Parts: sequence; C-alpha cells; structure tokens
Amino acid sequence: MRKIIASISALVLALGLVAYSALPANASENSKHITVTGVGTSMVAPDAVRFFASVSVIAKSNKEALASASKSATAVRGALRDNGVAVKDIKTSSLTVYPEYNYSQDKGQQLIGYR
Repeated sequence: MRKIIASISALVLALGLVAYSALPANASENSKHITVTGVGTSMVAPDAVRFFASVSVIAKSNKEALASASKSATAVRGALRDNGVAVKDIKTSSLTVYPEYNYSQDKGQQLIGYR
C-alpha cells in the first residue's frame, strides 16, 4: 500500500513541476492577464443548395446530339422537380455542342460524332 501512495505522490509532484515549468519566463505573480477559452455551435435549417450536373452524349449528327442531351437534361430537371425543387429554382447555365474527332498517325483526323 505504501508503494502505491509513494507512486501517486511522485506522480503528483512530477505533474506539478511540469505544469510550473510550462509557465512563460516573464510570468510573475502580479501580472494581470485574462484567459478566455470558448466553443460555439450554431444550428440552422438549410435554405439553399447548389447542385451542378453535366449531361454529355455523343451522336452521329449535331441534331441528334442536341436532341439526346435535351432529353437527358429534361430527365434531370424532372427528377429535381419530383423531389421538391421548385421549377423557378432550376436553371440551365450553358449548352455546348461541338464536333469530336479521333486523331491517328495513319488516318489523320476523323470525325467520330458530336458531343
């Protein structure tokens, strides 16, 4: 039992010395200081969300690519609407259709479709 008490006493003394040595060199008994520590948490219901989606298709012609992309984009807008997003809050930001080529050493540039 005495060994346990001696061990605990030695531990408390060591912790006290470590705590005292952690004081800054210029700390004195009459120094005036304030220490403030805090944690804050704020919880609110979300009122907005930004969702970005891209639709990418490849087709033989410009017209087919545009029709297929339009059909896919309409499906995305429908899914958003079906899940409670108001139609006025759904926006399309851009639409691009461009030719896509395959390049090879022997055949050169070949049109593979429109994206």
